[in-house]
Amino acid sequence: MSLPWKQIVKVAAVAVPVLLPAVASIVVPDLIASAQKAWAGKRIAILGRQRVGKTTLLDFLLGKEVREVSKPTVDPASGGIFNLPVGKKSVQFRVRHDQPGWAPENAYKGWKEDFDDADYVVYLFRADLVVQGDESAVSLVSDDLNQFKAWLKSSSKGTPPQLILVGTWADQNPMFIEDRDKFMSRVRQSHPIKLGTTKLNKADLVIGSLSSDAERKALVKSLRSYIQ
Repeated sequence: MSLPWKQIVKVAAVAVPVLLPAVASIVVPDLIASAQKAWAGKRIAILGRQRVGKTTLLDFLLGKEVREVSKPTVDPASGGIFNLPVGKKSVQFRVRHDQPGWAPENAYKGWKEDFDDADYVVYLFRADLVVQGDESAVSLVSDDLNQFKAWLKSSSKGTPPQLILVGTWADQNPMFIEDRDKFMSRVRQSHPIKLGTTKLNKADLVIGSLSSDAERKALVKSLRSYIQ
């Protein structure tokens, strides 16, 4: 025989407080685990100093209109989600933030959060200035790559992020126009990049420009060859 409604309510009122802690101890961790696994795509962090092309690259990947003249990113901005063909399939990627390129004491905290979260870290630098031996540019790249090395060393992740070094503004050097292979070799043999690729688990290197739609497509095509 079914219980009267008032008795059902009374039984429930007694039972629920007893059951909830046990249920919560099982359900809550499962929910957290499910949320963590909800993102089935790949995570990319786009890092680099000011005026290297981070926002331009991100806008292009997101399919946004690329601004000819963009203001420096001074605060972390929201990133976005995009798809890239990888092999025979289309893979979804997420960039958490459009990170600023301030001085280390301000930038590195935000950079590290995205670095630790990423499957791939795309680091942009001025290839034209590095080839010229510009002391300031070389010093900044050296500092950043040394910082990445420290983060990799202290990382608790089972699989560390794959680093891809992307030299931009290459078309500002005539050598890039005349002989791209020679220019690529010069960048690869430059002090910070040669040491950096060795320190960073043989990081991959891409050289190009973001100054035109054709150059942006070419750079992203090269970038895709290192993403699996």
